[in-house]
Amino acid sequence: MKYAHVKMDYPSVSVEEFMALSEVQEFTLLSSVILYEGNEYIAHKSASIKYSGDVILLTNDEKDAIEAIKGLCANISVHNINDKKEDAKKKYIDLFTTVSQNTSCPSYDIFFTDGLTIVGKRRDSRDTRSLLSHSKKPFSQSGSLNSFLARILVNVSRAKKTFYDPFSGLGSTLIEASWKGIWCIGSDFNREILTKSVENLRHFKCNCDVFLGTIQTSNVFRIDGIGTDPPYARSTKIEGLLRDVFHSLFSYSAEVLPPNGYLVFLSDSKYFWGDDIREYGLTLLRTHYLYTHKSMTRVLYVVKKP
Repeated sequence: MKYAHVKMDYPSVSVEEFMALSEVQEFTLLSSVILYEGNEYIAHKSASIKYSGDVILLTNDEKDAIEAIKGLCANISVHNINDKKEDAKKKYIDLFTTVSQNTSCPSYDIFFTDGLTIVGKRRDSRDTRSLLSHSKKPFSQSGSLNSFLARILVNVSRAKKTFYDPFSGLGSTLIEASWKGIWCIGSDFNREILTKSVENLRHFKCNCDVFLGTIQTSNVFRIDGIGTDPPYARSTKIEGLLRDVFHSLFSYSAEVLPPNGYLVFLSDSKYFWGDDIREYGLTLLRTHYLYTHKSMTRVLYVVKKP
């Protein structure tokens, strides 16, 4: 059995990314811990999976956990998810007096959650350094996509070889796709923004194809997945109606995505695109709400081509 320790800022988004990276359909969801059978090396390129590894022990008696690690050379991280502060303190003391604690030793995660104690040997960790680095682009602006959401879009799109963002803006998703080793393609209708995007990509040594144009004029036809943050904010200057922009995205996705290919996009929660998506023969699998600030909640749409 494997485990994944996920961020709980947006729980449903974390689970969505886990499903995309692990490619498993059956799993057990506890408070910030997912138990599953499959690949344990899924955390390093994730936005929301902190750690992943092998489950050594699953028990409802915390004393068993002490016996499981007794005498080990271990770098232990204890996660008291549901405990009261005084109970958590006692468990820390009991655990750390039974092992030789050393940061050079193998890492173990011990979770106290939902009445269970889980002991896991960590195999993989999220690359937080790259997320922080990618957030420091030479060019950015208010309302632009942050590195966390950009990585979510790329991962949930399930692109393996070729990723396309038809509203690539300052290139946040392209940076994440390139970092994963996926061929990245982006387009935007704003020449000034596209110029800044090229500089951002050059800064991170990303080799992506970018071009000036709209999705209606795109000649990109071989892609595995689409992930994008279309223009919907009040500050965005676009020609035509908002509905036309999104319908062009749905029409294009229905045409170029392979069977079982994914379109993942963000929108303002005041709009609902479910009926419009189905109009083009696509399947809306799930929506996830992400509070942004007091005047906006974003929605992450996960769409699949049958």
